[in-house]
This record gives sequence, structure tokens and C-alpha cells, in this order.
Amino acid sequence: MNRQQSHTQDIFPSVVGHHEIKEHLQAALVHDTISHAYLFEGMEGIGKRTLARQFAKALLCTQPLEGHRPCGKCVSCQTIASGNHPDVIYLNAGEKASISVETIREGLVQDMSVMPYRSRFKVYIVEEAHRLTVQAQNAMLKTIEEPPEYGVILLLATNIQNFLPTILSRCVRLRFVPLPYGTIGQALTERYGVSEEKAALCAAFSQGALGRAMELAASEEFGALRQELSRFLIELPTKKESDVLQFEDFFEQHKDQQEQIFGLLLLWFRDLLVWKEMGDERWILNRDMQSAIVDSSAIYSRGELMTILSVIGDIQDKLKRNGNYSLAVDWLLLNMVRRTMH
Repeated sequence: MNRQQSHTQDIFPSVVGHHEIKEHLQAALVHDTISHAYLFEGMEGIGKRTLARQFAKALLCTQPLEGHRPCGKCVSCQTIASGNHPDVIYLNAGEKASISVETIREGLVQDMSVMPYRSRFKVYIVEEAHRLTVQAQNAMLKTIEEPPEYGVILLLATNIQNFLPTILSRCVRLRFVPLPYGTIGQALTERYGVSEEKAALCAAFSQGALGRAMELAASEEFGALRQELSRFLIELPTKKESDVLQFEDFFEQHKDQQEQIFGLLLLWFRDLLVWKEMGDERWILNRDMQSAIVDSSAIYSRGELMTILSVIGDIQDKLKRNGNYSLAVDWLLLNMVRRTMH
């Protein structure tokens, strides 16, 4: 990549972060070296779809600004934004488990033989492309090898494990890495009006994906789950073992939210340990519960907090490998109560 390009204006400002990828795409626009196939790889919610739409706008915009930035106002930009542009085609699995060969043959291979309706390019955005069957990939292969000059295929995938080597070798692969939590928190507050306290928590919970953080910030269900779990954790040091085990009902009722529950537990005890070690409020992620964090931290020893964090981490690993949820909950509750009974 031309180093001078790194100092050019960001023509995709609606996409947070991912500067090297945006610079790569802008350089292709400026020098008219558009590839016919791109593979956007990264976790769900990290910005692949947003950038794919913005790239499509830049390709089809009729009144581009400096640096090929899409104007956002022309008919082309507006119809892409509304999802109704005839030369931007979205393909996905729908309610099926995979993207079938029929979907690719009809929606991409055959459709690409028809020239664009009103644009220089015809853009195909294949969502969750990691769900393409082998037959679908084979059906796509010749089109990727010998595309018409107007055809651009954007494959959006969370991983590349299921792709054929022949597909991978013919795509420009752009990997979206997790965003820094500070970047996500800043975007939530400045762009979406989320409070700093809530933004910090959602950013920490996002695993580096802005889309995931935005969903959490807007989720009333997540907020209610956090409040209920926090009340239990604040009261935990005063509970008897029999009282704590009754909390199994909460875990069972929210079994479908186990990832969020154990993530919240990890953040809570992480904050207790951070305060005990550093005594600096700037490092607390549950900022709206700072007083409770400080009080609870005083009850535990460093070793006890390390043990609880280790147990939570072990349980998360076991659950990812389809471990027994009920047994995991019992093990966790017993470990937590034993650390509070002095």
C-alpha cells in the first residue's frame, strides 16, 4: 500500500476504525484497480456489512466527492442506503442453514450475465459467506475467475475455514480485527449518545465489535439482566450456602443468555480485583456501580478473587465445548459462597 495513502481523508467516516482496510479500498478507487472479488473476514458486528455498503456507494455514486467519497445525496447513494438499488444485490441463507448452489446460480452467476441497469458496476454482497456450500462455491468459481468487467463480489464471513482454496486464492482478503474498547466507547458516546458509564461497559462486553456493543446499549433485556445479577453479587457476601444455591433458578431461567451472564460475572470480579490492586476508579468498567465495587472488593482477598475468576474462565471454556450447564452453575455458586464464608 502506498504510504502516502495513509494520510488521505477518510472517505468512509460512517465506519468506525479499520483504517488500513478503508485505505486499501480507497486506493483501489483512486487508481481504478478494483478487484472483482473481495473477502471481508471478521466477527459478527465488527463492521463488514457497513463497509460493504459504503464501498458499494463509492463504486456507484454519480456525484463523488474528493477522494472518491460517496456523496450520500445522489439517487444511487440513497437507493443503496434504503436497500433498493437494482445494481446492488444481497445474497444470504435466509432461514436455511447454508447458502445453496441454487441461490448462487440464480442470484449471482445468472444475474451477473445481465449488465448493470444504470451503473458502471454491479455489486454482489454475499452475507454470512462462510455458510456457502461446497457446491455453491464451485458454482461461483468460474464467475470469480472470469467475471465481466462490471462485476464486483463482496464475500462477508466470520471465518474462512469452510472456503475452498480455489476461492480464497482468487479473492482480495481483508481481515477485520477487533476494535480497541476505547474506540468503541468513544463511538457510542459521540455518535449514539450513550452515557460514558454505559458505553464503557458495553465496549468491554463487545469483544471488539461495535455492532455488538450497540445492540447491548439498546437492549433493555440486557440492562435488566445486569441489574438482577448485580443485586445478587452485592448481597453475596452476606448469603448462606443454602441461600446462594437457590439462585440456581435465575441461571436456569436465563439459560439462553449464559454467555452474557458469565461475561457479566467476569467483569464484576475483574473490577473487584482491579480496585484491590490499583485503587484507581478509571479502570473500573462497572462505573455506575463504583461504590458497590469498592465495598465488595474489601471483603475478598486477592487470592479469593483470582480463584473465582479462574473458575469463571474454566466454566466459559467448558460451556463452549458443550459442557453441562447445570453442573457448571452449581460449581460456580459453591466456589463463590465458599470464598465469602470466613
